[in-house]
Amino acid sequence: MKSDRTTRSILFVDDEPSVLESLRRVVEKHYPATFAKSAKEAIEAFEQKGPFAMVISDFRMPNLNGAELLLEIRNRDPDVVTMLFTGAAGFDDVSEAVRMGQIYRLIGKPCGAKEMLQNLEDGFRQYDAIRAEKNLLEQTLNGAVSALTTILSATEPLFFGRAQRVKKLAFKLADHMGIHDQWRLELASIFAYLGYLNLPPAMQERVYHKRIVPDKVTHLIEGFPRFAADLVKKIPRLEKIGNIIISIPRDYDTNWQEEEHVRRLASVIRLANDFDELSEAHYGPKAIHQKLKERQHQYLPGAMEALGNVIDLEVDSLPEIEIPLRQIQMGMTLRQDIRLTDGLLLASKGTVIDEVVVELMDNYRRTYDETYLPAFVRVIEDPPEKDEGTA
Repeated sequence: MKSDRTTRSILFVDDEPSVLESLRRVVEKHYPATFAKSAKEAIEAFEQKGPFAMVISDFRMPNLNGAELLLEIRNRDPDVVTMLFTGAAGFDDVSEAVRMGQIYRLIGKPCGAKEMLQNLEDGFRQYDAIRAEKNLLEQTLNGAVSALTTILSATEPLFFGRAQRVKKLAFKLADHMGIHDQWRLELASIFAYLGYLNLPPAMQERVYHKRIVPDKVTHLIEGFPRFAADLVKKIPRLEKIGNIIISIPRDYDTNWQEEEHVRRLASVIRLANDFDELSEAHYGPKAIHQKLKERQHQYLPGAMEALGNVIDLEVDSLPEIEIPLRQIQMGMTLRQDIRLTDGLLLASKGTVIDEVVVELMDNYRRTYDETYLPAFVRVIEDPPEKDEGTA
């Protein structure tokens, strides 16, 4: 599914060819439309030809009824506006359908051309309202999160350096799998690590590097997802972010009470986190992929295939170079911790250099005698993006 969100495309689903042909004659003069004669065909079209602003389905269909189909569609794209042709469906069936699929409108069958076009106009207004509200929310939250992450990356470089790497890999995995909800993915990826702020710096390092810690610390860490989720849920409109955070440590299971979209985002973040932990343990991409594949039942189906497509498995380690600390550039990856001579951690191994790290190093050089900083540092230069067309 493409990522263009300015769509005016509509997907119609009905198992009666004559109904689809009637809709085609009315709609195609005004809007781009795709027509599917089964739920299976509709899901394939949604993935291959989307995104769609609206999906309108008949209720009575074999195998998967219209309500179940629209629920599946909204799990894949929460922004899509869904409508249901009710026809001869009973009240109980329809009311349950509306509850299940968060359906915007019910349309009686048959539906005249003028009424159909009015329904579509109303649907586009609803879609535009959803997108406008979401864009405003995304811009506001992303700006706030960016500022928060900048501060935390500088003051708590271990876990919030990891959060940045996890977010970057999670974005790639989600995009490859057709999961388009970047703002929730970003917020959950960052806020999931808030609990580690409760640990003293020395204990943070022990936990980060998987060293043995007291049982009471282990129990405390087990409660971090709930701690972070409870904080986030106090912010209006972020309840789902909290649900994602709570779900990250769990194995993927379609029987979870959480909705499918939450499960998918949580599983993507967990896979990205597990990859980063193994990378920090000095495993190369190929070895990491093999280790994670042995427990692929823990992740969203298709996640391991996506991982293989967004990382280069043939390069187990990129060549390191040693350069003067003054010469670090954005895009480089640290292959060692940067510490002051008193042991204070400024940036952890694995950190991808950005403008924040560059400015942080400049500030420390201005504040301290340069003998407090390492003269040289080992880095990996920014690797080229993998060409997915050759995967």
